[in-house]
Amino acid sequence: MSEIISTLSKLLTSKKLKLHVMKLVKSIDNADDVTQSLLESLLKKPVSTTNDEAFLYRSAHNAAISYLRRSQIRTKYETDAADFHHVEVESAEQTIETQQKIRLLQSFVEELPEITQEIFTQYFVLGHTQQQVAANLKLHLSTVEKHLSKAKKHCTLRFSQCNS
Repeated sequence: MSEIISTLSKLLTSKKLKLHVMKLVKSIDNADDVTQSLLESLLKKPVSTTNDEAFLYRSAHNAAISYLRRSQIRTKYETDAADFHHVEVESAEQTIETQQKIRLLQSFVEELPEITQEIFTQYFVLGHTQQQVAANLKLHLSTVEKHLSKAKKHCTLRFSQCNS
């Protein structure tokens, strides 16, 4: 163990090991952290090797790679956390306003003929394609398109009348 510590001390003072680590982590401060961490782990858990210098370089390399992986995970976590904090939560007023608009839309749709209401509901509420709506109601695709166009125009007109 004293040979490893002696070799490590020599490498740290000659800065060869630190330069090797710095090439991987791209920062002298990060290289200091990695080599310090490596020194601490070797002091806690001594290892006997046949080639101390090769062992230290391999250990430093592995420690640097681990450091980079942890940094990537930390960065991703911080980015995800920042994105989460930027999510806007509707205020009570916004929620009430949205609910009022939905009720208005429902009343506008109820003003339409029954077949147009059914087409509107299947397409916009249930998320069916126009082809699926046509098949479900046994109508031509062009008929479904016309009813949807009529419904959109009607609702747009009624919303504009409410806002004036």
